[in-house]
Amino acid sequence: MTTSCKKDDDNNDPDCVKEENYFTAEFDGQILEPYWRTGFGTTRYTFGVNRDNQYNAWVLSVRIEEPDIYIYIWIIDVNGVGFYPIEYVTYDDLMPPLYQKNYVQIEYTDIIADDGYPFMYLSMENTSGIDITSYDSSKGVLVGTFTCGLYAPSNPNDIKQISGEFNINMTTYDPYTKPCWL
Repeated sequence: MTTSCKKDDDNNDPDCVKEENYFTAEFDGQILEPYWRTGFGTTRYTFGVNRDNQYNAWVLSVRIEEPDIYIYIWIIDVNGVGFYPIEYVTYDDLMPPLYQKNYVQIEYTDIIADDGYPFMYLSMENTSGIDITSYDSSKGVLVGTFTCGLYAPSNPNDIKQISGEFNINMTTYDPYTKPCWL
C-alpha cells in the first residue's frame, strides 16, 4: 500500500517538513502527487527532474498511481524568476527536436485513444502558464506554480484544466531516497 501526505498534512515525524523536491497538481477534481514506487526492479520517488543547461530547460516528469498517468511539464529558456507562457502542442511537438516549447502533457498509461495513440491531454495556448517564483541556476533551484487548459487530441472538445506547484533543489534531490513524508 502506498501512502502520501499533502504538503500541509500533519506528519508523525516532527522533523519531516515537505518544503522542497515535491510536486502537486489538481486535475479533473483530483489532487495528484508522486509516490514511492517499489517492485518490478524499481524503487524510487516518481517525481523526475531533468535539467538541460545548454537550453536552460527543465523537464518535470511525474508518475501518478491512481489514475495511472504521467504528467510532463517542459519549461524552456528559464533565465530567472518570471512568467513563462504555456504553448499549444500537438502529437508532432512531442517528437524531436526537443526543447522547442513550454507545455504540459498528461498521458494515460492504460488507455489507447481512437486515433491509436495513448490517451492524453496536451496544453492549449493562451490559457495561462508557469510562474517561476524562485530560481537559482547555480544551485539548481526551481520553484513555481502552473496552470493551463488541456485538450484531448483524440477529441478536441474534451477540455480540462490543470494547476499545481513544484519545488526543486537539485543539491538535495535524490529520486532513490524515500522522502520522509511518503
